[in-house]
This record gives sequence, C-alpha cells and structure tokens, in this order.
Amino acid sequence: MRAEGVNVRDRTKTGAYTPLGVYDIPDDNAWLTGGSRASYGPNARLNMEGVSGEIDKSGRSSIRIHGGRQEKFNSKTKKWEPVNNPTLKKTYGCLRAYDTNMSVFKQITDNLDANDTQEVPGQVTVNDDLEQVNEPSVNNYVEINVTYQVSEDELQYWQNFVNNLFNNNNK
Repeated sequence: MRAEGVNVRDRTKTGAYTPLGVYDIPDDNAWLTGGSRASYGPNARLNMEGVSGEIDKSGRSSIRIHGGRQEKFNSKTKKWEPVNNPTLKKTYGCLRAYDTNMSVFKQITDNLDANDTQEVPGQVTVNDDLEQVNEPSVNNYVEINVTYQVSEDELQYWQNFVNNLFNNNNK
C-alpha cells in the first residue's frame, strides 16, 4: 500500500501524504463505486471518515483506500488492459493498493457481510512506522501499516466460530 501524495509531505495539506490517525468505515456506506477508472481502478473504494489524529485535526476528507493507475484504456478495442509490472502511483492523499488486492479485499468483506448478520465495518488506523533508509534507491517510497480493528465481541465471535469448526471436524 502506498500513502505518498503528489504534493508536499505536510500531511495536513490537500494532495499531500495520507494523514495519520483513526478512520471510521461508515456502516451504511463502506464501499464507493463510480468515478474515474484510471484514478481508482476497476474496483470499489473503501470509504473512510477521519475521527482522530492528524486526519481529524487537518480538516481533510475524502481519504479512501483504492487501486488505480494499473491499467491503460485501449482505444482500438475500447477495453481496459492491465499494464505490465504495475507500480503503486502517488495519490492526492488516499492509500493506493494493487487492483488485484482491492478485488480480494472487497470479496472478503462482502462474504463477511453475507454470512454474518452482525458484521459491521470497523475502523482503520494509519500510522507511520517507516524506518530511515540511508541509501536512496528507486524502490524507496513511503509505506505505512494499516490495521483493521474489530470489536472485542466480534473477535470473540470469530474465535468461537473457528474453534467450533475445528472441534466438529476432529470428531
């Protein structure tokens, strides 16, 4: 995942790096569709609303997790085609992921929603754990650790579910 913006490093500025902090995923609107396929990719974008940290203090909004910039439109065939060896391009503040990862991420969350009536989106925490690199190279870019948080009740539910699943298979 890439959190590097096209503009300045000051995460409080529009177009800069992704602001650190806690983001809520709205229960009624977790995924957004539409918009520019070139910018966002062929998949839905994860909708996030800043609740604390730099994102809350900065006044920035519309920070999402999405793919994009990994396809080219073929004007002859009128179809989108994957580029060879795609890289994660800078954004205007969002987190960019590979299109293939976004597809899998969406499938996983859709399956959770479909198979568990108590499933609700949670929160995403964006923090900076980048280590200083003393030797510059073409592969150096800002990376962050994104943590999806679930409630204690939900965690306990899934632990019980997995334990019951394995216990039933061992009989």
